[in-house]
Amino acid sequence: MDLLILEYPNPETETLVNWVKEKFSRLQQEKNARTLSLLDIGTGCGLLPITLGKELPIETTAVDLSERALEVAQENAKLNNAEVDFIQGDVLKWTSLPKQFDIIVSNPPYILEKSRKDVPRNFLDYEPPVALYVKDEDPMLFNRKIAELAKES
Repeated sequence: MDLLILEYPNPETETLVNWVKEKFSRLQQEKNARTLSLLDIGTGCGLLPITLGKELPIETTAVDLSERALEVAQENAKLNNAEVDFIQGDVLKWTSLPKQFDIIVSNPPYILEKSRKDVPRNFLDYEPPVALYVKDEDPMLFNRKIAELAKES
């Protein structure tokens, strides 16, 4: 796969891709559908929706807060002939999803702000701070919001 900018290789991304691929057939049968829909929240360079869109019969949508991240993700999708619907937005401000999705994936910020000094410098070369850090007083903020949106969907 050609990528303009590759996110810092981390096991969470690979785990998410493998998890979706493992569950996909069963979900197709349950939904009695050949094609399913997927939403990637906090897509960054678009690695998840591009990879899954190339490997599975799935309609992919990706959202990110960063306009620059979406520009990179769109270029990556173009380089890989992947069809992804990109949306710029702050999911923390959303009251509902733009449509119903069969699968929602996300690798949201997960490092406490108080741990900034412990993050390896080379890690920061690949990920902007907004994609890494979550407020110390509410570390489950993104997970809770994603679950809330999914439940309403």
